[in-house]
Amino acid sequence: MDATRRGLLLGGSVAGAALIGLSHQANASISSSSTVSYSFDVVEQGADPSGVNDSTQAFKAAIALAAGTGTGGGVVLIPSGRYLIAETLILPSYITLRGPGTPHSATLDFAGQQTGPGLRLTGYGHIGVEGLCVANTASNGVEIDDSGSIAYRNFCHLRDVLVVNAGGSGFVAKNSYMCSFERCWAREARDFGFRFLGFHTSLKLDTCWADSCGQTGFSLNSVVYSTINNCGADSNNGYGYFLSNCQGVALTGCGAESNFYSSVGMAASAAWAATAVASEPHLKGITITSFFSLLGNTGGGPAYGTFLSIFAQDGKKIEGSSLNHHTFSDIRGIAEVKKSGAASDLDFPVYQGSRLVG
Repeated sequence: MDATRRGLLLGGSVAGAALIGLSHQANASISSSSTVSYSFDVVEQGADPSGVNDSTQAFKAAIALAAGTGTGGGVVLIPSGRYLIAETLILPSYITLRGPGTPHSATLDFAGQQTGPGLRLTGYGHIGVEGLCVANTASNGVEIDDSGSIAYRNFCHLRDVLVVNAGGSGFVAKNSYMCSFERCWAREARDFGFRFLGFHTSLKLDTCWADSCGQTGFSLNSVVYSTINNCGADSNNGYGYFLSNCQGVALTGCGAESNFYSSVGMAASAAWAATAVASEPHLKGITITSFFSLLGNTGGGPAYGTFLSIFAQDGKKIEGSSLNHHTFSDIRGIAEVKKSGAASDLDFPVYQGSRLVG
């Protein structure tokens, strides 16, 4: 590990220690007063669940009240309904935006928005978004954003969140640590379903779905020691999953159906490090286990495999393995696995049981 990366990780540890101190302070303030409220209902602040009147200011007021409860933060409650939102809702640290539990019960409709994402998670982190739908955003649906004085977002969670018809990508994270996405769905995004830019560690994607997006379903760049479990990527106009500059990443029990290129793609080259750490464009420690691939490479391009495409250039390495996948395709003449690059750069065997197939 180079000095720069070590410094980043140590910086995260220092921030974690500071967070523990803040948590103790928050607990002390909570225990000293039994009259403080930490939950704020957007309807009580004037939001209109019928979808007739704009609810932007009511949501902003509820978020401000929750943020003003102290370092412990608060919860913004969203009853069932459809809410018209015209601006990006910015969620500061220690805030949870909580819908009624299913993505279809409460919809934040950004159809009148002119620019920007629907939700932006900022500050140090510890932000939650739960049980709601984000629809018709001008740009990305939900962003975990790295702008501002704090370089990384930590411990954010998104659970039971549907993003539909985003004008950019469904879910975007820029430099995040220890964040999780559970039962999240990106449908009909103009660009990517889930897009991870910058540098990330300890991500968990569990039972998520990217469906009918304009580019790749799950695009992971510079993601380190993270897991993608039980996820699906269907009918996207790119790859199902694409990895660049990743290390120590496991895809387990995932599937992809009817994507334009391969179900899974990987690339290691200097060019792919342009938005990451230039010294680390390798892919190492990548495992794909029990993957189901149906009708991969619907575009029929001969450079792409129906299951997996691997590209290595500039002497960069791709190391790992794929175990026990199942591939079904009615496209003739296209191999399951396509590899491009020098043999010395590729150490990624693909097995079905004990049989080497790629």
